[in-house]
Amino acid sequence: MGLHTIKKESVANQVFEQLKGQILNQSWLPGNKLPSETELSSILGVSRVSIRNALQRLNTLGLIETRLGDGSYVKEANIGDQIKAALIPNIYLQAHSVKEVLQFRSVIEVETAALAARNASAQNIQKMKSIFQKQLNHDKQDVAFAKYDLDFHFAIAESTENSLIIAMYEILRDILTKTMLRTVSSIGTEIALPYHRRLIEAIEAGDELLAAQAMKEHMAATYEQFSKIIDIDGNCETV
Repeated sequence: MGLHTIKKESVANQVFEQLKGQILNQSWLPGNKLPSETELSSILGVSRVSIRNALQRLNTLGLIETRLGDGSYVKEANIGDQIKAALIPNIYLQAHSVKEVLQFRSVIEVETAALAARNASAQNIQKMKSIFQKQLNHDKQDVAFAKYDLDFHFAIAESTENSLIIAMYEILRDILTKTMLRTVSSIGTEIALPYHRRLIEAIEAGDELLAAQAMKEHMAATYEQFSKIIDIDGNCETV
């Protein structure tokens, strides 16, 4: 697929989609240097600002790396990077209900915990313990605790060593942060801590069944407590 001049509507997005397409269909291979901003601007018939914006988005997705004073190069993208590139635009153009996010977590996090118990390294375990200690030392129902909560669950995802799972958490980071902040502000900080302790113990022991069970109970308790605050099943509130 070759590059072609840009139509006038949605210029920035068209530039991004074309450049992303060149990478995903392997017209530009890992290690290839992209044309300069000036060259791309001339080929596509758009401003360098639009080109720069598209390159920044590709960089954020992990599809390219920009070297100061040298230019941009295609990175060796794993399947997780490709999933992120495909899903991020759609994820952030939609509203998501609290119920949807909690259901997603219930589905994905149980098996994530089990896989973490199978694959977690000593470094992964130490990271979980460090984040958990920060949670213990922070008793406020605020953004900081919600961040620690997300960091803890993200550390579990990283422990799986599965690029798809990690990519999904990265894609949904902002959405999960908002939901976790709602959870913390609505039902407090105490509910998560006993489950997080159990998760660390199970994952450190390499016990997949115990890790999955701890996460399953954690998600069920979160859903139940949230249901006491808002009518999740009938509520269309979004995050």
